[in-house]
Amino acid sequence: MENRSALLAIKKRYDRNYNNIIIIGLLLVFIGLISCDKKEEVFASQNVVYDTIKPLSYFPAFPGSYWIYDNGDTLRIADQYQMFIFGLASGDPLFYDTLILPKIEPCNVYWSNGENGFVKGYELTAPSGVTYIPSPTYHSLLSTKLDSIFIYGPSVQGHMPMAETMAVDTVIYIGSVKYEHVIVTMYWDEACISGGYGNSPEDCADKREYYAKNIGLIKREHRYHNDTIFYKDFELLDYHIGL
Repeated sequence: MENRSALLAIKKRYDRNYNNIIIIGLLLVFIGLISCDKKEEVFASQNVVYDTIKPLSYFPAFPGSYWIYDNGDTLRIADQYQMFIFGLASGDPLFYDTLILPKIEPCNVYWSNGENGFVKGYELTAPSGVTYIPSPTYHSLLSTKLDSIFIYGPSVQGHMPMAETMAVDTVIYIGSVKYEHVIVTMYWDEACISGGYGNSPEDCADKREYYAKNIGLIKREHRYHNDTIFYKDFELLDYHIGL
């Protein structure tokens, strides 16, 4: 009998300890669930901050800026920076990057069909509103390094648009207005040089642009095939640089 009583006492203690372990375990699981909910709640409530890329000096496209040209075109920048998405070329729904950029309102200065676009330094994004990595942006405007050769835009059916910085820190006049610290950029089709005819970029160039420091695009010229003269497309009449 004494042995039986002792065994019963041990069993009761074991049962109490086992029940306590279960209760403690359930409490720990419950606390863990609460902690997870809190973490998710905090994460969901956080505001994502994207980088704002401000304009550079040779294309100061700050919000509210505009440039009026003598051919009737006006280049305008929206009054506020706006979101632009750089997506993965594979179409992956997880976006590669998102930036806050100046937005060009619909115009014909850089797009012949009056679309809008975004400014990232000296590059313009594709008018579609999404640029896919690693594809280039719509095109590069300029380089501040003399004799620098760069890709102007994406290749189209084997025709790669190229550009070269022909002059930096030069001076030009438009009418009686003197512009200093001007960059002159020349553009051509790479196929014109690689076709085996011994052509140079100067031979193949069909466009020139002039960018003045702290002002932007002040002049554009074009040249027809096999012509030696560049003709004026437009020149700057008036402008305003926003903040």
